[in-house]
Amino acid sequence: ILYSFILYPNSVFLNRGNHEDPIPNGLPVYKPCLKVATLKYFGKYGSIVYDKIQELFKHLPLATIVNNKSLNKRYFIVHGGINDQLELEVIQQIDRSVYSSIARPKNLNENSLEYKHHNDLADMLWSDPLLQSNSNSSSSIEFNKIRNIGKLFSSNVTKNFLDKNNFELIIRSHECKPNGYEVCHDGKVLTIFSASNYSLNNSG
Repeated sequence: ILYSFILYPNSVFLNRGNHEDPIPNGLPVYKPCLKVATLKYFGKYGSIVYDKIQELFKHLPLATIVNNKSLNKRYFIVHGGINDQLELEVIQQIDRSVYSSIARPKNLNENSLEYKHHNDLADMLWSDPLLQSNSNSSSSIEFNKIRNIGKLFSSNVTKNFLDKNNFELIIRSHECKPNGYEVCHDGKVLTIFSASNYSLNNSG
């Protein structure tokens, strides 16, 4: 993917996902584990390569806005999802490079934007749409107990976010879907999962 990004910088765009973070990347329980892989394939330079990759991950965008001028429609692309407090103007001001990890940040200045809006960034990477059949409450938004981080956001949270920011659709990934994709929230959330070798049981 990085090769494609370098070769076609006006056609290939990268967003940060929840695994572009040193917490999942440093745990051997994740297969493949990035840290184990870099140490294996780069030998004595493995630690340097791993650190450089982690530094690169810090600078990846958290979301992409696509403006389709011919259709006069805008789309919001994010790895995980949203919450009911997300302010895009604030997110754009945050210095992503100061986070040692978005999953488990350390040493943030308590008066900084980065400290105040850390949960928003975590929600963008780790959240999932709340399906009515999976909800035991009428809440618009719930803590994501399955992942123990992020939120479960309902269709009315989606609608309010789209209306507020003049978006047509949220396009996201983060969840393996048997058919490789899933549409929910009245057609306003599209989940795309392209890793067909994940769980060996999907048409990604």
